Amino acid sequence: MDDKMNNQKKAFFDIVMARSNENAKALEMLIEIKCYALIGAILRMELDSLIRVHYFNNTDDEMQKTMLKNFFNNKKWTPTDRDMVKILSNSLGWAKHIYDFCCAFIHLSPYHDWATTPNIPNLTIDKRCQIVTEIRQQQNDTWGYDTTLVIKEDFSFNELIPFVPHIFKKLRSNLEYETNQFNTN
Repeated sequence: MDDKMNNQKKAFFDIVMARSNENAKALEMLIEIKCYALIGAILRMELDSLIRVHYFNNTDDEMQKTMLKNFFNNKKWTPTDRDMVKILSNSLGWAKHIYDFCCAFIHLSPYHDWATTPNIPNLTIDKRCQIVTEIRQQQNDTWGYDTTLVIKEDFSFNELIPFVPHIFKKLRSNLEYETNQFNTN
């Protein structure tokens, strides 16, 4: 790998981590001031970084050159976000659930009515079960979510909020792992 590509790769990862640092600060403030719909958007942004870095790291040097060129020329990458989520979900199955749920906070949706309809009536029972199952699995993980937190299938939007810092921490930890791959190569 040449110096130019190494420099671009480092710059790319630096931008990713700067965005993550800003997301962490914003998330803390948004929770404090109860701007909950924006929390979903921040989680989705963190996932966006993770799927891109994971995809990038799992391509060959030629593809990485193309991706870096497109990134620094503000052009879209060839795979869609959904395609990159599918790839990441092969190793981190929970990524798809975060993507599906949090996209509703990027795009205008009924989820933005959380303040007046806290029970999220538009969330199907199947989706609710997936979310609860995923949270419970994460609570049983070796470093997982706080096991004192309880969630049931009829959760309200406000009952999800205590899990948000844990979800963000998991996203960020995986993102840090992916960006650190550059330093070990």
